[in-house]
Amino acid sequence: MLLTFKKQDATALNLGPFKALRFEGANLRAVDTGRMIARHEKNTWHVRGEDYLRLDCEGSVTITFLDAGGNPSRQFGPYAHFSSVDGIGYRDHEVFCHLDAQTKLWFSRHDHSEWPVLLVEDA
Repeated sequence: MLLTFKKQDATALNLGPFKALRFEGANLRAVDTGRMIARHEKNTWHVRGEDYLRLDCEGSVTITFLDAGGNPSRQFGPYAHFSSVDGIGYRDHEVFCHLDAQTKLWFSRHDHSEWPVLLVEDA
């Protein structure tokens, strides 16, 4: 799966490919290496010293939440697209979840639950 960060002026940064992305609260990491890719701060994605408005994951993806013990929710998808703008996660361009700025937990709109980790994987 390819990851694209975009600014308001359409400037883009393409990264990847990745097999899976791990959103640990406001931190985004590559699952295979654990390497930090980005951090969500003040409604933007901070990547390599630059601020981006949104991120997009192209390709067929599945989404799973993980609790503090690493136990997974049910798997959602596959979806053709995942994106995040202003702390809101979209699947196929519809609101799916959001990051609570205070607790740093991902809120699932599907079952009204909160999770510390959001996992987006290549389907």
